Amino acid sequence: MENIKYPKVLIISHNALSLHFNNGKTLYSLFKDFPNYNVAQLFFQDEIPESDKFSTYFKLTDVDVIKNVFKLKDRDICGNEQKIKLGEHFNYEMSKYKKIIINILRNNLFLLVLLRNLIYKLPYWNSKNLNIWIKNFSPDAIFFLGGNYKFSFNIANKLAKKYNIPLYIYITDDYIFNKKKHAFFTNFQQKMLIKTYKKAFNYAKYVFVIGDQMAKDFSNFFNKKFIPIMNLIEIEKYDSIKCDSIKCDSINNTDIITIVFIGGLHLNRWKQIVNLSNILNKIIEETSINVNVEIYSITPPEDDILQQLNKKPLFYKGKLFGDEVIRKMKSADLLLHVESDEEKYRQLTRLSVSTKISEYCACKKCIIAYGPNEVASIRLIEDNNLGITITDSFTEEENFNKLKNLLINKELRDKIGLNAYNFALNNFEAKSTRKKFLEYLIQKNENNNSVM
Repeated sequence: MENIKYPKVLIISHNALSLHFNNGKTLYSLFKDFPNYNVAQLFFQDEIPESDKFSTYFKLTDVDVIKNVFKLKDRDICGNEQKIKLGEHFNYEMSKYKKIIINILRNNLFLLVLLRNLIYKLPYWNSKNLNIWIKNFSPDAIFFLGGNYKFSFNIANKLAKKYNIPLYIYITDDYIFNKKKHAFFTNFQQKMLIKTYKKAFNYAKYVFVIGDQMAKDFSNFFNKKFIPIMNLIEIEKYDSIKCDSIKCDSINNTDIITIVFIGGLHLNRWKQIVNLSNILNKIIEETSINVNVEIYSITPPEDDILQQLNKKPLFYKGKLFGDEVIRKMKSADLLLHVESDEEKYRQLTRLSVSTKISEYCACKKCIIAYGPNEVASIRLIEDNNLGITITDSFTEEENFNKLKNLLINKELRDKIGLNAYNFALNNFEAKSTRKKFLEYLIQKNENNNSVM
């Protein structure tokens, strides 16, 4: 790939590029092979970009646009270019008051979506400052990571048409099939979003999605072909990093089985960890097996949640960064993935594939997956024997016995872990996937209907 001429790509997304956070990390993994000055990003959240390679960013927030509307800021300079220090890690800690506001808005998602779409419906976001920045970068293409906001689709479409460059879209979460009973306004928003999707998908050169199930469901619904791309990992890097030395030295001698969870506790995933601990405590009582569940999350939970995540066998351990994450995963006996069983969240995550699964598999560890059977992440693990699944498709007794047998049987854990690793080699390995992805970006313009 050394002789390939990389296109200059303007990434548009809500979240900034990141080395640790889900969508930002997924985007970074896709473009990691690109030269620094061939990638720029326009993003809409109040975040600090985090990268060890890319340095060209433009942040455009709701506050910027509102200030422009009320002329508190010169129209021509709405938004601003971001300067970052490469390789620096950032803790996205929110103030107490900002947390309160965010929680209120999350609990009134319809209102939040409506307000943001209205704000950006006004032309004030399209400032001279932004357009000068885009012209200076001179992109060959736009790569847009879409979500549940119409405004960002409209911005991506308008800029692609204005600069006469191809548009590529990536969808990582489902916001159109999770229809809610007795929720008129939310379902109305979904109908409007579907119209936005159709318009954008018809204009886009290619549309990528997070997994096979989403590709299948979207293809049936939109009558187009969608290209599945899941989270990418550097297998060689995982192979080269040794696990935590203390655990590794005693891994065959310790009587304690360590289960490690690394990831976000949002969408009420923390409740599932607590529920699983109740099953584990029954197994511990029956078998006298020693089990510890270590929980790591960059965003700390509220105090009342933290108390529940520190009741045996649970231990909340805080944050991990960089290679520490891999060392911790490789030192574990088992790795834990959870999905909420609450209706609103199981609908939201039904077609989404967690970025953690590929990382877990690369560590050659068996996964315990706890959540609804229909969620894509759970199905991926179940269908490909990447671990055991504790789901509502089994009885309580069956789930209990499956988990107990796994804890007792190290040979079974190792066998499943090896299978997970081989699956990662064939499905998540970064180099081959990036090569295929790049081929889509450098293809000459063709009729959309022939490739979608």
